Parts: sequence; C-alpha cells; structure tokens
Amino acid sequence: MSFVCDTLFMEMEMELELDSGAAQQVPVTARLTYDATDAFAITVDFELHAGMSVTWRLARDLLAQGIERPVGEGDVRAAPQLLGPRREVRIELMGAGIDGQWGRAVFSVSALALQQFLERTYEAVPAGEEQADVDGFLAELFTRD
Repeated sequence: MSFVCDTLFMEMEMELELDSGAAQQVPVTARLTYDATDAFAITVDFELHAGMSVTWRLARDLLAQGIERPVGEGDVRAAPQLLGPRREVRIELMGAGIDGQWGRAVFSVSALALQQFLERTYEAVPAGEEQADVDGFLAELFTRD
C-alpha cells in the first residue's frame, strides 16, 4: 500500500473576545493523506466550514514525535496533552494568510487516532526507508515560471 488516507475529528481553539479570555473548542474535520512517493510528509486538509478548507503539509516524524513529547520550531509545533483521561496531541500552526497577515491556529486530536493513522503510514514506508527524489524536485523547481 503506497497511499494512506483517513478522516480524523479535531478540535480547533478559537480565542473569544470575552472578559473571561477563555478559548472555545470548535469541531473540525481533518483529512490526513499519506503518499509513499512523498514519504516524509503528511497532507492535512482542515475543513473549517462548508466550502472552506485549509491544507498544510506536515512532517510525518514531527507528528509521530509529538505524540510523546513537545517538538517543532517555527511554523509547526506538536505536543502531547492530557484532557482529563483523554490523551491528545496539540498541533500549533503559524503562517500568513491570503491577506498577508500572520496568524495562528491550534488543533487538538486524539493521540490514539493519530497514532493509528501514523502506524499505517509506517507500514507503507518504514522509518529510515523514505527516499527523496532530489533530482526530480530540482527539475520541477527550476522549470517553474
């Protein structure tokens, strides 16, 4: 199997303009896709609401390590968290939107659901056996308009 896809349900933190300063959790559907031809990456399509989705490509190893310990620098970070008895992974994404303004989105996903998805990707391409087509990447990069 060289292609793995799954839909996971996540919670997105929405900061509210309330006196309490609390964040509201909003349910989000996320479609995770793994393609063995790009073995280092997981593509995540976050469906924010009908007709609007945002796509991020995240490092597979970063997500796997984020189940056990805080990892990441810069635009993508992941860390385990406990919410009562439930183990989750907190994924923080930062970047510029279409308007050029920088923003931040924070998602929480079940650690077990994410781990099960990642296990299927490691069955498709075991850790350490990933290969990168550097020549193909460079050819594509230099032939773009």
